[in-house]
Amino acid sequence: MATCYRWWAVPLTISLLALADGVHLVAIAALCYLLGGHASYVKAGVFLAGLMATHFAGGLVLLVGWGWVAWSPPGWWAAVEWAVVATLVVLVVVRIRRGLSWSTFRPPRTLTIPAVFLAGVGVSLADLAVDLPYHIAAARIVDAAPTLAGQLGWLVYYHALYAMPMVAAALAYVVAARRVTALSSAS
Repeated sequence: MATCYRWWAVPLTISLLALADGVHLVAIAALCYLLGGHASYVKAGVFLAGLMATHFAGGLVLLVGWGWVAWSPPGWWAAVEWAVVATLVVLVVVRIRRGLSWSTFRPPRTLTIPAVFLAGVGVSLADLAVDLPYHIAAARIVDAAPTLAGQLGWLVYYHALYAMPMVAAALAYVVAARRVTALSSAS
């Protein structure tokens, strides 16, 4: 049953939640990593497609009301998240200490398209259960739109905004990488 909101409250809430949720640091790091290699645009696009498709499917499950998907993660899950963050920090520190030679930054050529797609699926699956902005947005969508068609419309809108920060970060990486390469070639 729809609650009475001001006309702008639902779009504003959904927009802000989607943009905040789209600052997905693991996905952004993976996109930047993929953009440094062979067939980079294709692989980055396939990764993003896997991520988005899984995230959208998770949203459908949330909208239909499968409350069991929103499980509380086990206690050890926080240790896994911190281990991933610590590993990324160590890799960045090692990278900076070795120098920022962009010509040596390349993912392996053997990274296949299906593997990249599955990596996107995996990153999204690992995040869905604890994705608080997404769970809040799903609750707002269900409350604001009584029909499945209306809910799907809001979900599509959410995902259009959700992708923006990741795509913007990937584009910024591409521009920065080109400038660094041009500057290092000139000197």
